[in-house]
Amino acid sequence: MTHTQEGRPKSAASVDKVKMSLRAFFRYLTEAGMTATNPALVLKFRRDHRVPEVLSADERSRLGRLLAAAEGWRGKRDAALLAVLLGTGLRLASVVALDAADVCIEGRGLVARTLKGGGEVRKALSDNVGQRLAAWMTARAALPSLSPALFLSGRMRRLSSRQVQVIVRRWLTAAGVERRLTVHGLRHDFATRLYARTKDLLLVQRAMDHRSVASTLVYARVADERVAEAMAAM
Repeated sequence: MTHTQEGRPKSAASVDKVKMSLRAFFRYLTEAGMTATNPALVLKFRRDHRVPEVLSADERSRLGRLLAAAEGWRGKRDAALLAVLLGTGLRLASVVALDAADVCIEGRGLVARTLKGGGEVRKALSDNVGQRLAAWMTARAALPSLSPALFLSGRMRRLSSRQVQVIVRRWLTAAGVERRLTVHGLRHDFATRLYARTKDLLLVQRAMDHRSVASTLVYARVADERVAEAMAAM
């Protein structure tokens, strides 16, 4: 497990992925009643797998209220942008690369073509995300831009990754989120909420476009920590 077939030592990340997969497998066997204990719990990770920062329920509520009251074409753009980030789990590069033609409001979906590792994927849209996108695309249609991009800058060009980061930071600050939560943190937030709702790691893996379920296990850890916090506050 710690060396390749050629005898070379594996990286810490590779070894940890195998260990996390074993933990997940034996956890499933234990929960299914097929084993009395989980022997993989003794496995120690070589790297520090930190639990990702996510929004609290209050922070998410405050942010939602602010975005709902946003005015002007920039406000509608920002509301749609944040809704897509929080409601689809797409990576920043994929959101920036979206074209207006990639969105189908009637079909309640969008197609992301710039993915880690290549390929494309269709993402379903919730009512909230669909409504925010519909409002933005109506406002966008009235703007003097020939760009195919879904999200436009003040110069009527495609928003850059840096511009998206600035927009997100501005709205998080306005919502009272003082922690240094990044755009990627919104992707973590989506995955954490999805796991909390479904308790299905394979479903979250598919939604996050992870190649291995080992990359998805961290969201189960987030949920477990929230349960512990809730119990301690009882």
